[in-house]
Amino acid sequence: MDKKEIDLKYEGSKKIYYDLDKLKQLKDDILEFLDGEDYMHTLDFAKSSMESIEIKANNEIEGINDNLDIIDLVIENKPVSATTRRRIINLYRAYQFILNNKNINEESLHELFQILSKGLITNEGMGEYYRTEGVFILRNSYDIYQSSGIPVIEIEEYMKNYLNYINSDNEKTLIDKFIKSQIIHFYLVYIHPYVDLNGRVSRTVSMWYLLNNGAYPYVNFNRAISFNRKNYLVSIRNASKSGNLTNFLEYILKVILVEFEKDHVIQSINENTSSYLSKEDLLMIRYLITMKEHMSIKDLATIYNHYNDKLSPKVIYDDKIVPLLDKEIFEIFGKTSTFVREDLPNYLIRINPSILDFSDPKVKNLNLERFN
Repeated sequence: MDKKEIDLKYEGSKKIYYDLDKLKQLKDDILEFLDGEDYMHTLDFAKSSMESIEIKANNEIEGINDNLDIIDLVIENKPVSATTRRRIINLYRAYQFILNNKNINEESLHELFQILSKGLITNEGMGEYYRTEGVFILRNSYDIYQSSGIPVIEIEEYMKNYLNYINSDNEKTLIDKFIKSQIIHFYLVYIHPYVDLNGRVSRTVSMWYLLNNGAYPYVNFNRAISFNRKNYLVSIRNASKSGNLTNFLEYILKVILVEFEKDHVIQSINENTSSYLSKEDLLMIRYLITMKEHMSIKDLATIYNHYNDKLSPKVIYDDKIVPLLDKEIFEIFGKTSTFVREDLPNYLIRINPSILDFSDPKVKNLNLERFN
């Protein structure tokens, strides 16, 4: 093992670490992929990644499925329920904050926490900056992550070291800055300095660091995690138990590469169509290319309903799929033996091959050739 030890404490005198050798191939694959993807290396790309789909993904990681139209209503200051509005507007304002503030220090981190937590949690158990009481963390969804966090008496010291690490400048390449951003992400969750919202704060701080360091392609990592949430929770738990971040970083590198490939596909589709594609259209395209095997109306409805308020397959076909068929982005290429409704077979759906090269060598993990 080529062990890289990080100057961040783990259980007393130990340090967290990861295996450089195990990450090398993934790093090379990502660098190879990003070569030529110039549009990803821009602030505009990062900002577009931080719009409503990113807010949706960040909340999805916490098990909250907000529809895109609801998120847009909140951003446009239209009426929605108070709780829904609060959790969405907090993230929106947090993203505006990190876009417009460079310095990550105790004061600015506290301000970020206040923005994210406003109206969602009380001040009970909180001191000036950090929690003053122990916590017990349990992910009931999978019953896989149980922890009491860092003892209260040690939080201030751990957080000081954490902020010093964020502001040290030892990583010269963008891929190494991305890895550092995910160590930043993990370590705040490990410390658990707040009574709640630690995950949301940690991921937003990671984005903040990436923006500050011009690592714009990587800002969409929340979307990548949202499609693999269970593995995310498992890898966080295992790293917290051992101090070895290798599997967590492997996981993050794998899912971000897949998300890059999806962005590449969507960029290719945009370049090969004159049709306007709405955010909802782009989300449906992302769902279709995320699916591993089955691509019927019912299967696409299943993945949509997993991440959104549930709709019937008929409504999803009429409202979400037909617009993309009309724009010749999707096409029907077969059908199953079942029906969505009496007059509607359960058609097989694919990306129109005239606007996308299914054998594109840049896209290795999406198995687009299954559409042939």
